Amino acid sequence: MSDIKIYPNDSEKSIIIKKDRQEVADWGLHLESINETLAALMSFLKKQPNSASLKEQIVSIRRDNTLLLTKIYTYSNALQKSMECDTVSCDNFYHYLHEKNRKIYRGHVQQVRSIKNELYNRYIRK
Repeated sequence: MSDIKIYPNDSEKSIIIKKDRQEVADWGLHLESINETLAALMSFLKKQPNSASLKEQIVSIRRDNTLLLTKIYTYSNALQKSMECDTVSCDNFYHYLHEKNRKIYRGHVQQVRSIKNELYNRYIRK
């Protein structure tokens, strides 16, 4: 995560786009970290008896994570085009797209938390 540089002569639109781009970059880093965490959880579960259900869930979440990571990288590239908007409807389109991606990202993070909590409750809190 790096700090965004905001200058006194930046327009409000430019500042919003910079903040959105930083947020999307942070999502990407977090999703990459989730991939590593899920791989470690899978390694742990391979050593545990009666863990087939959790393994299936992790495989599914890893697949979703990879797809979301690809979607986020694609969106990050598309976000560049938002600077070219010269109408309110264009600005609104990119705002809607950002909020939609944020909602998908947050939902995915919640799924990851749930599976981690389930694993923790089953194997750590015995």
